[in-house]
Amino acid sequence: AAYRAAKAIYIEISSLETSSGAGLLWNLGLLEEQVGRNVEALKIYTQAIAILETVDDLDSDLGEKLLKVIGRLRKQHRDYEGCYNAWTASREIRARRGTLHSLSSVRLLVGLVEVCGNLGLFQEAEEAYCEGFKILQQLNETTSAEHASLLHSIGEARYLQGQQHWEAALEAI
Repeated sequence: AAYRAAKAIYIEISSLETSSGAGLLWNLGLLEEQVGRNVEALKIYTQAIAILETVDDLDSDLGEKLLKVIGRLRKQHRDYEGCYNAWTASREIRARRGTLHSLSSVRLLVGLVEVCGNLGLFQEAEEAYCEGFKILQQLNETTSAEHASLLHSIGEARYLQGQQHWEAALEAI
């Protein structure tokens, strides 16, 4: 209730269109998620991203966090294209900021490999897998849970690619 009241005040004084207004929306979105209103949370997060784009602050920590969460919620709703767009933007922000070499980035790439497989973007899935594996090598984490997850995701993508080839071959026959 306090966040909704603060949002109403921000809107009334027209300062929601700032980075701090986007931060307020982030908190409101988290509250919506906690009570299970994920569709409403996604709308709020999307509004916050639009504000950060408007004030040229998308490369902030908040922008990167919002994109990761938007991707997760879109994936839950099987909106793989929306998820792909959000997670690709998040990865690009991390690359620009020089924060791509971390285990959290590998977890992001695991999800991206999976989503690329679901979209039939098999070359991009392979590229994200290779990128994640290189990061794990640099971090000396090739026996980690993240590596197992990365292997699992690329395995699923390769399975989907093989299935697609078999279906095309059967149709040709």
